[in-house]
Amino acid sequence: MILIVLALAILAISYDDRLSDEKLHDRYSAKLETFDISHIDYGNHKIRVVTSINQTSKPFLVMVHGAPGGITAFGGYLKDSLLQERFHFINYDRPGYGNDDDPAEPSIGYQADVLREILGEFCDSTSQIVFLSHSYGGPIAAAATIGLPMDDITHVMVAPVIEPSTERIFWYSSLPLRWPLSLISSHNLKTAAVEKVEHPGQIEQFVDLWPSVQGRTIHVHGTADFLAPVENIDFVKSRFPSSSLESIVLEERSHFILWTRDTHELIRTQLLGLFD
Repeated sequence: MILIVLALAILAISYDDRLSDEKLHDRYSAKLETFDISHIDYGNHKIRVVTSINQTSKPFLVMVHGAPGGITAFGGYLKDSLLQERFHFINYDRPGYGNDDDPAEPSIGYQADVLREILGEFCDSTSQIVFLSHSYGGPIAAAATIGLPMDDITHVMVAPVIEPSTERIFWYSSLPLRWPLSLISSHNLKTAAVEKVEHPGQIEQFVDLWPSVQGRTIHVHGTADFLAPVENIDFVKSRFPSSSLESIVLEERSHFILWTRDTHELIRTQLLGLFD
């Protein structure tokens, strides 16, 4: 039994869910009217971006994943036909989550700059922007709204890890970076470990900037979230502009509400109802 548990643990930490461009195309292109993959150079990173944009006038749904994560984290949303009718899609691998040469980047400011750069490639000042973020993607998308030239911005922020004093650093958080686990841990797991260790200090830098976030924020959070404790709910209420903040608190729900069937439907309904 011990050997079985050990084998499963090794498989878990070495598992790499990144897809090549070709496999990404095979998985999603048939489900979307248009499907394009591009690569944007920013600093020492090459950012892979997936877009589904046609000639019709509609808002952009911009997806910002957590840690670890990637484009596939939003697969269920990319394949949703009603969301496709309502939005253009922009989805990307955050810095550090691309190929093996893509270094970890724990700076939220840098990550937000990258997101603004991506928006600049595909949108203009008249575009309607809807961010859909999860976990560590929450503070990145929130920071990216500050200074955006667009007038119509909405951020559906799901289970953000944004309150610095309750950020939980576990004894195992940095293990993927330590020998011997560093020899078998996946690239994305190592990136997530770097982000995890640096994250409390990173979000501390933005505490006084959150009142400057632009647009409307819809904060969705579960009370049983072990990774982003419930204190994050009150923190967002205390720091984000109250006139443009809506909080949706889900009793006894975990950190993974982005994917649970009924909560996925709730988030989907929120997105579809934004412009009714």
